[in-house]
Amino acid sequence: TTKGTIGNIGNVSVKLTGTAGGATATGLKNVTFDARVTAGEVAGKPASTVNKLGNISVALTGQDGASVGLDSVNFEGDTIGNTKVTVNRGKATAATAQAAMGVMYRATNTIGTLSFDGDATTDQVSGLQVWAGSKVGALTVHAKTAANGSLVGSDILAGQSLVLTGATAADVTTALAGAALGNVTVSGSLTNTKLVAGAKIGAVTVGGAATGSLIVAGAVLDGDFIFDGDETYQRAASIASVTVKGAFSTTSIVAGVDPGNSIFGDAGDALAAVAGVLADATSQIGAVTLSGVPTDLIAATATTHQYGIEAALLKGIKTGTGVSVTQFPNALFLDAGPQGEDNADVFVRTVT
Repeated sequence: TTKGTIGNIGNVSVKLTGTAGGATATGLKNVTFDARVTAGEVAGKPASTVNKLGNISVALTGQDGASVGLDSVNFEGDTIGNTKVTVNRGKATAATAQAAMGVMYRATNTIGTLSFDGDATTDQVSGLQVWAGSKVGALTVHAKTAANGSLVGSDILAGQSLVLTGATAADVTTALAGAALGNVTVSGSLTNTKLVAGAKIGAVTVGGAATGSLIVAGAVLDGDFIFDGDETYQRAASIASVTVKGAFSTTSIVAGVDPGNSIFGDAGDALAAVAGVLADATSQIGAVTLSGVPTDLIAATATTHQYGIEAALLKGIKTGTGVSVTQFPNALFLDAGPQGEDNADVFVRTVT
């Protein structure tokens, strides 16, 4: 614990204006901003609890070469403020732009909103890792050419220090409220990315395809970014809604389900453990709209899938055919091809 401003880092701000014929421009590269002190890092001292890292602002514009906002940067603090990165390239035909690649955020408590924008010429954000013990604010990835506003190879984890040992319902409810990931909006695709919260995830909107990804509420990943069997799950979990406008495959959307083997969509999936004293609280997923899926949901006969849309309550799923399913008495699947049910399809069911 610190007093006053000791141990804090203020706002971080970079603004660069390029020139015609200019070469590479990078806002921040190969640098660490660390306001957090771990237990034992300072001899005989406990871990910090209130060390702040302020807001982060990076703006690049007009460079004719390669422009990158954040490249191989680490941000650490007990709390981290809001981030806004905007990168706009120069007028040269060969000019390129990207907001972030290889960036890590780690906070004992909360992380503010994360916004990445500009006229990207490639995936706007790649290799972004975010870990927060408590809340993470809204995440927005956008590009002037919408398809380039993609989030690729990234892991966004909120509420990873969730503890449900409170003696009263009010205690547990407060803990759950602090284990949330805000709305996630991606103008391009969501690829090989995890969106995970200890309790709640806001509305997820993807303008392009969702492939190779996980959207999971009610999971704590034991300090890492991998579903490898050491996770804990709880059932008072929710996802407000999910909209994917492009193709949808090899991706799971799950709330309050324990897979047993780190794979969602097979016979081992079960409703997760009760959330402390909230014995009646259970999981739900709001409206799921998969506009790029050209087929209806089909009755499932197998339970050997590797991907799933699962919760105790599913509000409804609508595919590109316009048909909306709101009742799930039996398991269904989304046919990802080849035609017919196989383990690459997405298993859809309520878990009770």
